[in-house]
Amino acid sequence: MKSIKGTLIQATQKVKDSRLAKFGIATGAMVASGSALASTPDVGATLAAAITAGQTNYTTVVVGLLALAAIGFGVGFIVSKLSR
Repeated sequence: MKSIKGTLIQATQKVKDSRLAKFGIATGAMVASGSALASTPDVGATLAAAITAGQTNYTTVVVGLLALAAIGFGVGFIVSKLSR
């Protein structure tokens, strides 16, 4: 019975050690990425550029949808006139 208990305790310890190692790696990665993000000098300019790009993309999508609706309406109108 002692050998089964000992084996179980050793296996449990290995799992704990593995979890601690994974936690240490994850913590180290977060600290490294945090310091990399902290070194960004001008966040305002980056944010303004991202907002401008997003507005441009939104405008392009709206114009495209309106153009598609106009083309669909025009084709439908022509087909209905030709079928008479």
